[in-house]
Amino acid sequence: MEIFAHRGSSGTHPENTLPAFVEVAALPVHGVELDVHLSTDDELVVIHDEKVNRTTNGKGYVKDMTLAELKTLDAGSWKAGEWAGTEIPTLAEVFGVFKNTHHVLNVELKTDVFPYVGAVEKVAKLAAEQGHGTSACHFFIQPPGRKAGDGSPSRARGDFGFQYFSGYGRLCTDSRDETASFVAAVCASPRCRIGRKRF
Repeated sequence: MEIFAHRGSSGTHPENTLPAFVEVAALPVHGVELDVHLSTDDELVVIHDEKVNRTTNGKGYVKDMTLAELKTLDAGSWKAGEWAGTEIPTLAEVFGVFKNTHHVLNVELKTDVFPYVGAVEKVAKLAAEQGHGTSACHFFIQPPGRKAGDGSPSRARGDFGFQYFSGYGRLCTDSRDETASFVAAVCASPRCRIGRKRF
């Protein structure tokens, strides 16, 4: 059985924050799941909801804030006072935590409410640039269509699989254009190997 830490060590630390991921990096689990949105200045940030309301002291959509604005928010106090001042991390910062560990990173791009044009390529490029030693990246890309607050949308599965570093990932989308752009981004890295598989 493979155990993934959901949003980091979210039972003991503020979810999707560096303290939560640092805690997981020291644990003998298979991997970690995390969620990614795009700021208004096109920075990849790790947070679950489209809005910052639930897990920070701010209000509004991630997509409407710059990285600098997001970094001023307190993403820890809602969990406990000891985490006061904890910031929303960038995806690059989270990748850095796991750069030399064995953990598989399950990166969920939250594109089902807002499409975040270019986010797919940005994540693939960042992972290719940073590398992860023996770690692997799995990407799950949510298809567009869900409205905020809809709950659990149905998700169409694409038929494209890919080999990424030492790991196996899959693209889940109902968009042929998104599949093509993702393949192009992954193929651009000489460190990536491509394969096909139907799910």
